[in-house]
Amino acid sequence: MKTKILVGTFFLSAAASLFSQLPTIVTEAPRIQFTETRAQLRELIPNLGDLEPDVGEEAQVIREKFQFRGHEFAMAYQFQRGQLYAWSGIASDLSLEAAIKLTDTLVPLFSKQFGPETQDILLPSEGDGPPLQVTNSFSWKVNGFPVNLQMGFSPTKGRVIFSSQRLYGSETLRITSTSVLKVEVVSYHGSRGEYRVEEDPSNEKEVYVLRELARRGVLGTLSNDPLQPPDYGQQISASGGRNPEAKTYRLEGFRVDFPITIFRTLPNESKVAETHFGMGSIFPEGLEFNGQKIDLKLYEDWRNDVPRRP
Repeated sequence: MKTKILVGTFFLSAAASLFSQLPTIVTEAPRIQFTETRAQLRELIPNLGDLEPDVGEEAQVIREKFQFRGHEFAMAYQFQRGQLYAWSGIASDLSLEAAIKLTDTLVPLFSKQFGPETQDILLPSEGDGPPLQVTNSFSWKVNGFPVNLQMGFSPTKGRVIFSSQRLYGSETLRITSTSVLKVEVVSYHGSRGEYRVEEDPSNEKEVYVLRELARRGVLGTLSNDPLQPPDYGQQISASGGRNPEAKTYRLEGFRVDFPITIFRTLPNESKVAETHFGMGSIFPEGLEFNGQKIDLKLYEDWRNDVPRRP
């Protein structure tokens, strides 16, 4: 009996030691609020590097590398308007054997720290074309935010990614009025209500894009019906805050979950369904706000139940 206890203690200690070799932002994930500035994040990660311009408007990134189990990971800490919104680590160009071994090492470490995992395997469809890629994903909820671990592999190579980001999609919107922008909101917990969207300089661009989407027929839906191609619905996922007493909604950000369908009635009264796979097809000429072109990809997301297109 004593031998068993000692062996168990040894393995628990070895797992804790191995977990501690991961970047601080992983081991301290329960402390991350996704409101941190670089200065605040440096209190947790003292050797954090400098911000660099990133793809997207008002976007910046801090990049660094680290070694784990003999493999190099590229870390990225992504900021939007000066606040952390995502972090990730990726090991690329791995052999299939190395990708599997890394995943088999990391999943139990994450599960020991963060609780039971949820697994999702995505197989490519025949129409996806090369490369033939299989994705094996694991996820945990840490401090209310998702932490994801993903292994992707083709016949020749694999990669392993772990990541976390600020939640989008905690609430679902349906636009009910555009003159005075009003939305019907269903929260993550299922509560529902109609609110007038507050607008001020900090979110006026998001409000503008939301109005432009409504003008083009994207109003959003409030239910996730079973997938019936080519009708993909119109899910608008948002983050914000509600004031039930004032019946106002403070919009902080949103994403449109693609693909979506827009139904139109032609002059001859026949109907047509347009299926869109990105903001670029809804706004082929792009959008400008205060004389500056908007990076519309910031407002895109992809439905979990539909294989992503290249």
